[in-house]
Amino acid sequence: MVRETYADSRVASFLKEQTIPLHVNQEQGEGPALAERYGVQSLPTLLLVDSKGNEIERFGGYSPPNQFIASVEAILSGESFTDLQKHVADDPSDLRSAYRLAMKYIDRGALEKAHPLLLRVADTENPHEELRLAGEVNLVILDSKGSGDLRPMEGFLESYPDSPFAPEIAVMLYDEYSKAGDAEKVVRVAELAVRTEVLGKDTRFLGRYAAYLVEHDLRPDRAQELIRMAVTLAPDDPAVHDRAADVYQRLGKLERAIDARKRAVETAGESERAKYGRRLKKLLETRGQ
Repeated sequence: MVRETYADSRVASFLKEQTIPLHVNQEQGEGPALAERYGVQSLPTLLLVDSKGNEIERFGGYSPPNQFIASVEAILSGESFTDLQKHVADDPSDLRSAYRLAMKYIDRGALEKAHPLLLRVADTENPHEELRLAGEVNLVILDSKGSGDLRPMEGFLESYPDSPFAPEIAVMLYDEYSKAGDAEKVVRVAELAVRTEVLGKDTRFLGRYAAYLVEHDLRPDRAQELIRMAVTLAPDDPAVHDRAADVYQRLGKLERAIDARKRAVETAGESERAKYGRRLKKLLETRGQ
């Protein structure tokens, strides 16, 4: 954020005109006390406060300059945390505001306040299907993380494989089961993920799953099929060919691995060609041994 977003001239001008910007190091000076006061849980965090130090809004994580300016403008025009609290209190039927407020509670770690709002949004009588699904998926995530039982997330993925939220759920499950070392569940979730419109065309995910299969000595034919899918989708992506080389080498198919790495060198830009060239050289040396 400091090097890219805050350094952007448009962001700098915008903040100077609309706010009194202050950069605080969480570990130095008054940083620890401020972090505790406002319950900062992750870095970077941007806090918007009024003249009395009352929190108006917060943002976590990285945002590119245009998105950052748009987000702050929305807050200044009446979309802040406190504004949403008032909107929802005045009009409980405003489900869009209820959803936005729930997500802000989640950002603050106030899950017990987010839960009833998400229940309201996820109600089957909600006429806005996409909004209802957004409420349901976040409710499922909250419940799964709270109980440690990830099956509701799997159930959502199976029920709504074409939902715009399916890829996020799939990746979360894949990561959680990978960390737990549960290969059976990793494969089950990955197969569901590949059927989604987004991840079924995501060459990085396809390559990652293929690599997982060969690293765990599982379904070598499926691993090769996934690699072929990735190459077909992105024939000019050197990273895809490089991943293919890794998979073929792990499977003992050295000539295919060499061909794939040669293709990585051919398709690489000038800045990456040397890197793939060194990897190709190592493969050729392996063949010569």
